[in-house]
Amino acid sequence: MTGTSAVVVATGAGGAIGTSLVNALLNDGQAVRTLVRRQSDCPLESVEAVIKDISDRQAVGRAVAGAKIVFHLAAKLHVPNPTPEMRTEYERVNVEGTRVLVEAARAAGVQRVVFFSTISVYGVTGSDPVDEDSAPHPDTIYAKTKLQAEEIALAAGRVYDVSEGTVHSLNEILAAMATALGRRPPRLHVPVELARVAAATADRLLAFQGRPPRLASAVNKFVESAPVRADRIQRELGFQPVYDLERGCWETIVSLGLR
Repeated sequence: MTGTSAVVVATGAGGAIGTSLVNALLNDGQAVRTLVRRQSDCPLESVEAVIKDISDRQAVGRAVAGAKIVFHLAAKLHVPNPTPEMRTEYERVNVEGTRVLVEAARAAGVQRVVFFSTISVYGVTGSDPVDEDSAPHPDTIYAKTKLQAEEIALAAGRVYDVSEGTVHSLNEILAAMATALGRRPPRLHVPVELARVAAATADRLLAFQGRPPRLASAVNKFVESAPVRADRIQRELGFQPVYDLERGCWETIVSLGLR
């Protein structure tokens, strides 16, 4: 993609990926417009911003007017043990927000909508990498609503898994994150089963105190395996990753202002 006169739109531009995307588009000479909930979510003052919620049909219509490409990153992200009341918000933002955007983009004649989903739709996969043909098994409200949003976006599209091509262990990921933060990687390691027992015990204490249990599910989320293959996007679109784990962690930390 090279510079054009048509505007490129990005929703959810205030997050780590959104900020990096907007900067990449600007460096490529694109005119960028963002749809954000607050002015502070707009990564750069020089970028045009529509300040509204993703479910606001009129605002979304204004945001995508005249756009050639729309990158849709806006979402309510995963939190451990969300309350039942949060289900409505997940569905409003992730499902209905995507529906509003896709319908507005279609009405505005947008050529392409790029929807950012999550590998959480696959659930726990084990050690064998999954690909786009693998059956999804979402096990959280976040993953279930993102899968519903995928289905809306896929009514006129195709799904691609994106990966830098290497399966990394949890220790490798933690080491890369620690290095990016300028800290030493953790040296104390607790066996997974012992961590699960400790978390379950702590959850029982939390429940006894009338507080929501969340530690066991957090431990399971941290240690679950979900490797993906990226053969299709390489074969069909010629995608070649330019970021490895270390560079990705470093630039994410920098974009968040933590270094």
